[in-house]
Amino acid sequence: MKLIDLRCSSCGAMMQVNPDLKKVVCNYCGSELLIDDESKKIEIANSYEYGYEAEKGKIKAQEEKLLEQKEKNKRKSLSKLIIWSFLFVLSLIAIKVAGTVDTFFVNIFSLCAFVLFVCIILALKDFLVIRG
Repeated sequence: MKLIDLRCSSCGAMMQVNPDLKKVVCNYCGSELLIDDESKKIEIANSYEYGYEAEKGKIKAQEEKLLEQKEKNKRKSLSKLIIWSFLFVLSLIAIKVAGTVDTFFVNIFSLCAFVLFVCIILALKDFLVIRG
């Protein structure tokens, strides 16, 4: 059973009543109120407006959640980019130092530098995709 909200014209109390009734008695002051078709129309119009506003609110909340997730992903991607870049620079320094010691270490650090460079490219791609 669907109920509509009405305000008592005598005391101002809010009541929920069945719209199929023709008259209702206020629980607070005892006044009799007639329910006309206009009251039903107002309730229906308010329902549509309320539904519209509720739907707009849901859409806005979803957009805000997506924006928040995008910002979180952007920060995460930027952090990866910084870390990979730092490790890449360290591997280049290690190559320079190892060059004076042994070629085996130069090869190992060169491989590490290449892998880190690929990671930097992937992290940069992710960052630019998220940013744009």
